[in-house]
Amino acid sequence: MMIQGLCLYSLFSLQVTLLAAAPAPPDATGTIPAALYPSVETRVDRSEILIGDVFHLTVTVTHDPTVTILERETALQLGQFEIKDINPGFEEKLDDGRLRRTIDYQLSTFFTGEFVIPPFSIHFRTADGQEGTIQTSPMKIIVRSLTPEESENLDIRDIKDPVVLEGPSRAWILWTIAGALLLLAAAAYFLWWYYKNKEIPAPAVPPLPPHIEALQALRELRGRRDWIEGRQYKEFSTRLSEILRVYISRRWGIPALEDTSDETLRDLAKVNLPEGIFESFQNFFMDCDLMKFAKHELPAEDLERLIGVAEYIVENTHEELIFLPERTGMAEPEPAGVSSGAGGGDT
Repeated sequence: MMIQGLCLYSLFSLQVTLLAAAPAPPDATGTIPAALYPSVETRVDRSEILIGDVFHLTVTVTHDPTVTILERETALQLGQFEIKDINPGFEEKLDDGRLRRTIDYQLSTFFTGEFVIPPFSIHFRTADGQEGTIQTSPMKIIVRSLTPEESENLDIRDIKDPVVLEGPSRAWILWTIAGALLLLAAAAYFLWWYYKNKEIPAPAVPPLPPHIEALQALRELRGRRDWIEGRQYKEFSTRLSEILRVYISRRWGIPALEDTSDETLRDLAKVNLPEGIFESFQNFFMDCDLMKFAKHELPAEDLERLIGVAEYIVENTHEELIFLPERTGMAEPEPAGVSSGAGGGDT
């Protein structure tokens, strides 16, 4: 009852409104007319509160319609006070043509003592672009705790004894719980039996590294004597180009299988390749495209040499090279067949 009396006393008897009128502009230089300076009012509904009480702080800004408020301090630094809620209000037009907005802050604190709400700065700009600042005055708030007498008069009652509810037998609840447990046990046994007798698939075999996959495919292609000796240039060049394009795609993430030779070379030009490797790529794609699209014929030994070019590229660009000593004495094989002419890309 004492708390309720204090609240009523705060709301009705001690409805104190502290008006902090905007002081004279501290940064006035005489260039902005005094009539254009906004006015700022800050009010609190109580000057003294109990610890944990919520009180209201209102900030009212009134200004000429030709003046623009640049910043209203909504995220205020209020020291020991905590903002519980903010009501931004709305802007209204007064009879004299000025504009006014009132913002309501609900504040509280769990510290006791005498505190000061710091001043708020308001920045504004006039129609001709001049900027100014005004500031409110600080306000004092006293926060106190309950006195021993007030604490003793609080209407705090002890916990009542438990009440035994009388009614019909609730044995059915126990039977329901027991049945549910049996069903759960049966479901658990079924799942155990199912997964115990279920065939476990063999673990998936991890994919080969890109360079190992490419070298194996090149060895298989070298064994296709029917293509090489039978001069099946289209089949041979398509497969050979595909092997190297798959390697490029896995090694550097370049979409070489979808891109033309020219597009692939443009992407490779951005890669930090060992010396001479980019030229090997150029000669390789040019010879493959000539065989595939221009039906250019090469002797069998040049087809073998073209496979060697692909092997040389793979062996000198794969990832494991960064962990190995630098290779020396490895000569780049001569490009097969044609080494000049227009290189048409896959289309």
